[in-house]
Amino acid sequence: MTVEDYINNTKALLKRYHAMRKTLIELDKKRKALAVKIQCQYISPSIAKYDGAMGGGSLCSPVEAVADGHIENAYKLREIDKAYKSMATMVKAIEKALCELSEDDSKAISLHYIDGLSWVQVADKMGCSRKWCSIVGNNAIIKLSLLLYGSSKLVKIFSSKAGID
Repeated sequence: MTVEDYINNTKALLKRYHAMRKTLIELDKKRKALAVKIQCQYISPSIAKYDGAMGGGSLCSPVEAVADGHIENAYKLREIDKAYKSMATMVKAIEKALCELSEDDSKAISLHYIDGLSWVQVADKMGCSRKWCSIVGNNAIIKLSLLLYGSSKLVKIFSSKAGID
């Protein structure tokens, strides 16, 4: 990947930040609902009844059907947990990286990329010129990329472009 790729990935992540936060809330709701459903399924087999078809009259008994449903829901819960943890890790990484930036850098990045304001609107909110604001923002996005993807990857790319070994 090139430096531009890392920077573009950083910009894309920031633009999806609010959507990722909403998704985390929805995934958490699904996790909780499935956990309750699974808990209820632990109780269900003990109260399920054979519908008079003892001895193999049906393909599976109600107890077996409940067990199959439990397995399916446990698998879904595992997949939701995996997605939740992955997205939560990314959201925390973005938040941590933004905290590492200066106040001006963080504010410019947040207003432009996360909140979707133009550089002119960001400049108005920050009380500075559009040019200064876009310069600060462009430098800040590079810093943020370094924080998110690790300086060693990007330093190697910068060094190779500059002819430094």
